[in-house]
Amino acid sequence: MDPVLACIAKVLKFKRPQFEHFKSLWDGTEKSLRRILKELNVSLESRVELLVEVDRAVKCCHKNNIHILWPGHKHYPKGFVHIHQAPLFLTYKGDTELIHQPSISIVGGRSSLLWVEHWLEQELKTVLKDEKRLTISGGARGIDQAVHRLSLRTGLSSVAVLPSGLLSPYPKSLKSFNKYIDSGQLGLMSEYFPWEPMRKHHFYARNRLISAWSPLLFVVQAHRKSGTMITACHAIDQGRSVCALPASPMEEAMHGNLQLLFDGAQMIRWSSDLVSLLGADGSR
Repeated sequence: MDPVLACIAKVLKFKRPQFEHFKSLWDGTEKSLRRILKELNVSLESRVELLVEVDRAVKCCHKNNIHILWPGHKHYPKGFVHIHQAPLFLTYKGDTELIHQPSISIVGGRSSLLWVEHWLEQELKTVLKDEKRLTISGGARGIDQAVHRLSLRTGLSSVAVLPSGLLSPYPKSLKSFNKYIDSGQLGLMSEYFPWEPMRKHHFYARNRLISAWSPLLFVVQAHRKSGTMITACHAIDQGRSVCALPASPMEEAMHGNLQLLFDGAQMIRWSSDLVSLLGADGSR
């Protein structure tokens, strides 16, 4: 594939009647995308609109130093290759070499507990420092941003997978990371066109990429019904290892963690547990 074909695959996901003919020709393969490029028996108006969307995306990414990635591209994350509905179109801003570093995916709630923040500062910081891990998270307020910030303060790198386009980053509080984004220390990834805003259904799709990126997903803090638990379910379906912090049953904000541990997730008490698990997964 190439950037143009990747953009066509993305455009075909839009629910627009004028693209229905193209969709009928597309079976998800590169061969069918190339056939669409050669297709003549469609209205000129539909063909022009399709190519205008593609041209806009390619030019926008080039202008803003955004990389377009697709299956087979040298910087396409290996963890995405065999997952269900692997993205045919990705955008990435930052140092592409980060994508190939040993990593750990870490997620949690938007309202972090004080003792959890202290645990991250004391225990996770040690792991990241000693193991030189790239952290993968979602850029959300709370645990996600705490993990990104901890990595960056430690002199390491991090990647935020967003539920929006890279020129409309969500949440807006990510602006506080601009100097790290500009330097390439914090990479941003999305499966949406750069100008696309956040949509509620984007979160579910985004979460499957966070879980797929690394061999191990670490759940720091999760309500029983939450986006963090959805990410954990994705990880289990994808065959990834899942681990979680334990907590008192009186901590409602940690009920998701307790459920995961009850169902067989690995318990992380302190840094040495996480180091051992990283080694056991062969992800060093």
